[in-house]
Amino acid sequence: MQVNNSIIIPVELGHVFCFLIKGEKTILVDTGVPGCSDKIFAKMNEVGIKPEDVSLILITHGHLDHYGSLAEVQTKIKAKVAIQRKAADSLRTGTNEVVKPTSFMSRIISILMASQMNKKIPGTEPEIIFKDKLDLNEYGVKGQVISTPGHTPGSVSVILENGETIVGDMIGGKFSKPSEPTIPFFAADLDLLKKNVHKVLEFEPMVIYASHGGPFSTEAVKKYFA
Repeated sequence: MQVNNSIIIPVELGHVFCFLIKGEKTILVDTGVPGCSDKIFAKMNEVGIKPEDVSLILITHGHLDHYGSLAEVQTKIKAKVAIQRKAADSLRTGTNEVVKPTSFMSRIISILMASQMNKKIPGTEPEIIFKDKLDLNEYGVKGQVISTPGHTPGSVSVILENGETIVGDMIGGKFSKPSEPTIPFFAADLDLLKKNVHKVLEFEPMVIYASHGGPFSTEAVKKYFA
């Protein structure tokens, strides 16, 4: 699913996506698990984005599958790193923000992936720490980042003026059909997450990108979260 004036370029990194937002400059959203930098740089080269074109690295929340390759990416991309203040300590310490399973299946997954979820990597000090909003216009992209806690306390969403949105792990794809939206396998506060899904829907996005599954139409998300 794409809109005609799409500026979001998904980058598939195994079981998770990161995103390139290409405006006057480029913003990299998330970096995947450790070892993903080659795939990110290959995609950048494919679409004609140079490391020096990247004006900002935005981390949607403090989980290793979203910032694990940050140090690798920073060997070539020298842009500042931005993260919501409640997720900043996870980035500094190289740990995961704490979440809880949302279903029986996710409880099984948490047992099977316990070592991965408790894994620790060298930390990174972010240059930009924000609370409620971050204006992206000064980084060459028309849009903003807003705080949307629920999956984790430090989760954020990207709202672009062209109608595209990135919600990180606030919405996931169904296990059997990733193109259909559902609640994520894990969340710190599921009620708050649902509230913030509706907060994003108030911006009337044309297409919603998620880190696991999707992209989703607004209609599909409205229907599921009704």
